[in-house]
Amino acid sequence: MCYNLADQNFNLLKALYRNENVDDAVKLRALVGMSKMSVAGGSDVTRNVVAEGAALRLFRQLRQYLFKCPTDEVRMWVVEALAYLTIDAEVKHELVFDDQQMNTLCAFTNDLTPNTAYALACIFMNVTNSYEKPDIEPEMVRIAEYAKQNIPKEHELDSDENLKERIKKLVSLKAPTVLATCSSASSERTREFLARSYFSIVCSDEGVHCGAVVQLGGTRSLLNLFQENTKEGKQYAAHAIAKIAIKMNPALAFSGQKSLDACRPCLSLISTLNSNTFLVYDGLMALTNLASVSDSVRERIMREGGCHEIEYQQLEDSDALRRAATEVICNMALSEKFRERYRPEKDSGDTPPDRLKAVFVFCSDESYHIRLAALGAMAYLTSDTEICKGVVNIGSFIEVVKELICVEDPGLRHRLFVMLQNLIASDKAVAEKIINTEIFECLLALMHTPNQAPAMKTALDNCMKAAKYWGLIQKNPGDMVYEVDPSVGQN
Repeated sequence: MCYNLADQNFNLLKALYRNENVDDAVKLRALVGMSKMSVAGGSDVTRNVVAEGAALRLFRQLRQYLFKCPTDEVRMWVVEALAYLTIDAEVKHELVFDDQQMNTLCAFTNDLTPNTAYALACIFMNVTNSYEKPDIEPEMVRIAEYAKQNIPKEHELDSDENLKERIKKLVSLKAPTVLATCSSASSERTREFLARSYFSIVCSDEGVHCGAVVQLGGTRSLLNLFQENTKEGKQYAAHAIAKIAIKMNPALAFSGQKSLDACRPCLSLISTLNSNTFLVYDGLMALTNLASVSDSVRERIMREGGCHEIEYQQLEDSDALRRAATEVICNMALSEKFRERYRPEKDSGDTPPDRLKAVFVFCSDESYHIRLAALGAMAYLTSDTEICKGVVNIGSFIEVVKELICVEDPGLRHRLFVMLQNLIASDKAVAEKIINTEIFECLLALMHTPNQAPAMKTALDNCMKAAKYWGLIQKNPGDMVYEVDPSVGQN
């Protein structure tokens, strides 16, 4: 309907604009009306109301008005027209590379009104191509071609390469400061458009602009945008926060209190209600980095109910999600309060809880990265004596450790040695269960392997020292080889 109205009435406004007897204020309004109608087809170049290049000519006419008579009223009408005209690829490209006009637009924030904030948010959403795009399936395209129906087609200036150049130019002009200023707007629609624009900028060129966004106040603005926004706006703001936490050191990107505030947006991405695997994966990756910052951040994740969501994602079918969730647990295990969740329940006879079994089972997963993350988590978890008592009671403990100890990968082996070192040093009863198995024979053999990495050699030595401390092994008098004390295991 809007498309038909625009098609029928565009020429009326055009005649009004060209009428010499009409006042300039009326001409300006006619120009704004034509600007809105000229992009009635959206970004689809096959449904343009006007001929190609006409929107660009309208843009240049508006530019003349802006610099010829820069009153508040003229600025208001021009920025409203640009909110529509920048849907056109040629207009948005010329606008971004017009330093004078971009600086003028940025200066509009000095006297910000709700209408101006909304218009600026629209402009930045358009030039960053962060508006909602329809999912066009190949099958539907073939059906439309057969039925001779219109097939949406984007302009070549909306290609990924041109978009990358536009965003690079916007960042060089410090345009994200406009987004930061407009983030105080009360309109949820305005805030959604700002969140979309931020997301496009931080995702562009593999996150190369994240540092500039942080420097220009982007993290504080995104945290603010997440608080009050539409459902889609909250998701875009949370995803942009997660991208920054992934690409940058979160201790620098979210300094002070902001690192705590960033936990809730990232946790919202991994909700069990979220079916978008990419969002969940980015949320988990961001939480992995945030959990490495400090104990206060790890405790905030726990208070926000993140433990259940993280452990749920660990059981997903996707290898990527299971790996990411296990990596979060690995970093969360640095927290003593988090480790308490993995202790055997009292009066359970040291029966390991299911969540501890799940992490240990992943140590033998087919995926190398999942095994690496799970062993890292076990190395941290076994720093707790009560957890150690549960680990050796896992049914597959001996088989899994024997399998891993034969793998010659330095990363896996080092983490395994640290886990065994913690287990043997934790309690005599735990140490006996390891010493009386083939695991200890493997450790003895590895003690004499040449060219051991210093970290692994230290872990092996610690295993032997702990066993000797409990009186479970002794040295042969004639050499430096350890042997099991004959009295071990006898009552």
